[in-house]
Amino acid sequence: MRTRSITSTGLGFQLFRHALLGLGAFLMLAPFVIMVSVSLKPSGEIFSPEFTLLPKQWHAWQNYSDAFTRQPLARYILNGFIVTGAIFTCQLLTALPCAYALAKLRWRGKETMFLLVLLGLLIPPQVTAIPLYILLWQVGLLNTYAAIILPSTISVFGIFLMRQFFLTVPDDLINAARLDGLGEFAIVWRIMMPTAMPAVIAFGVLSLVWNWNEFFWPLIVVQS
Repeated sequence: MRTRSITSTGLGFQLFRHALLGLGAFLMLAPFVIMVSVSLKPSGEIFSPEFTLLPKQWHAWQNYSDAFTRQPLARYILNGFIVTGAIFTCQLLTALPCAYALAKLRWRGKETMFLLVLLGLLIPPQVTAIPLYILLWQVGLLNTYAAIILPSTISVFGIFLMRQFFLTVPDDLINAARLDGLGEFAIVWRIMMPTAMPAVIAFGVLSLVWNWNEFFWPLIVVQS
């Protein structure tokens, strides 16, 4: 009887958890579904007081063709891919070696440096916006790809995330790589990065979403 009671309690908790997660997923996906639904409707249905998820008259081709002809959306999308891809590549090139040094190398001041990394997580981007803008203006990089990409090349969160994952990698694996003649940079790219691929993918998803949705900084440094 006791085992059956425990099983019923566990099943009830799982049902509640899945119901809660399902509700959260619905609330997050509903705006996106409504946005897609609106893009398929004519203007009369969009502003109609009667809400319908599926359009009565399909205007998908006309709506999307008008959007791409009235504005250079293809160029905007290409710019988004260029900027987000370049930022993530630079962030990965800097985060992995820094995280490896903080997690696996022994040097004086390592803990202090890690505390400074954590402190960087507390600094909002608005604090450094004006100094960065002045610097980019002085070197003539305003209204360029570099103006958007360079300030985001170092991700404090990426360093923190990779460092925490590298701490779980056994030191014996690194020592074996050193015995095979690999240098520290070779260990980072040939041993640590493949091992930390789950963390790299997770960071990549977050980085791409954050930088794709970035509005504040491009609004300041880009005029065309």
